Amino acid sequence: MPLTERRKADRAQMAQAVVALATELGATARLKPEGESLSPHEVNVHIRAARGLCVTASFDGQSPQPDVHVVSWHMARDVDTCLADTFTRAGEPNRYHFRKATAVAYGFDNLLHVLRTGLELAASGEAFSAEREAAAIAKAGETAAERNARYAAWRSAPVEGRP
Repeated sequence: MPLTERRKADRAQMAQAVVALATELGATARLKPEGESLSPHEVNVHIRAARGLCVTASFDGQSPQPDVHVVSWHMARDVDTCLADTFTRAGEPNRYHFRKATAVAYGFDNLLHVLRTGLELAASGEAFSAEREAAAIAKAGETAAERNARYAAWRSAPVEGRP
């Protein structure tokens, strides 16, 4: 019988398989077990791969479309990295800023395939475009590191009337 997010034991097993896959491919994975999410029957695995590529795999026992997984890849806010066209093997990149991509996986085996493809592309570097990253930095006028440092300085600056 195939694994399904409808069964509690399967959700835990599916989440562990995703953690193992992410770890195998050099990514970090953080498991959020049932009872710690918005839905009481949901397990989440937050993954951060090479160069700031992130994705969350969710298994919700109360999903209105069980075992249909929307895979929302995105770049972390602390990097300037942009996706290359080769990433279409794992998800369709947003054609405006190339920092997000979406795929739909039907069933757990297909979800593992989509995740493996994206994580392998990230690990090899094929997922990323140096040209798009340079263009994004030029358009913004500063790097993510510079932007984050400026924001941190702004947050730590004294404000009149604030203790």
